[in-house]
Amino acid sequence: RKLAAAAAALAFLTCLAESAAARDPVYEGAGVSAGAFASNGVGARSRALGQSYVSVADDCNSVYWNPAGLTGVRNLQVDTMRSSLFMDDLYYNYFGAAKNFQKFTLGAGVIILSVDGIEKYSDGTYLGDMSGRESGLIFSIGIPAGGGVNIGASIKGLSQEYGDFRALGFGADVGLKINILKNINFGLAMQDIIGPRLQLVTGGNVSVVPLKIRAGFSAGLFDRITVSLEVHKQSGYDRFFIRSGAEYKVMDGLYLRGGVDDMKITAGAGIIVNIFSFDAAYVTGDLRDNYYFSMGLRL
Repeated sequence: RKLAAAAAALAFLTCLAESAAARDPVYEGAGVSAGAFASNGVGARSRALGQSYVSVADDCNSVYWNPAGLTGVRNLQVDTMRSSLFMDDLYYNYFGAAKNFQKFTLGAGVIILSVDGIEKYSDGTYLGDMSGRESGLIFSIGIPAGGGVNIGASIKGLSQEYGDFRALGFGADVGLKINILKNINFGLAMQDIIGPRLQLVTGGNVSVVPLKIRAGFSAGLFDRITVSLEVHKQSGYDRFFIRSGAEYKVMDGLYLRGGVDDMKITAGAGIIVNIFSFDAAYVTGDLRDNYYFSMGLRL
């Protein structure tokens, strides 16, 4: 029955992937991809695994990757992440938390990208520097449906602020996670199935956050290794993105990780000390290599 459910989900995914290509993903007019900052994901562990996380997600970061994974939270979890993307003045931060209530798990997350030193001009005249900020607020629920099947959903708000300009939009995600066998999981997430619509200037272009579909499998091997493979389809792109990752448990509390994020090499490590966790990730980039650092609390 679990294999049949996973097969049905994959068939549904194929239909959605075809419809995603038809959805105007990026703009109505001449905008660019709205909410693109959030495509960097959250959590250093997931980044070290090449973002191949839809079937692995079992922590409070599931609010972003797959809300169905929230059922893996045992009690209360808190996680933070920080990174400097592309340039020293561009900061990417995340804070998330989740609480298990036995029959369901609730989670919330905040993603903030901020940049300083944007030069402002009017008719060729320099008016000084301004700052910009893009933010995402996510509320999620994960519910065990029985038989190893878990479902989840998220609602989110995205905002853009650049100087005197403001934009706000709302969207939704849904997720599915199935424990097919003891150590094999299937995950499916449809992010922005309702895409936030953002308009910075009154009467200007409306940017629409594109639909993203993630599906993948993960497996645990020899009680020390976790491997994952994920396929990612985003509306507006004709091809699929392939991601993979592996995690090796060196000893209790020490993990080494690596992955491939659509031809980009990723690596990282994690340490768990009592109720605290510390994770780091390295990701090769087109403009420059990036580093992600996370710290978590598990009660």
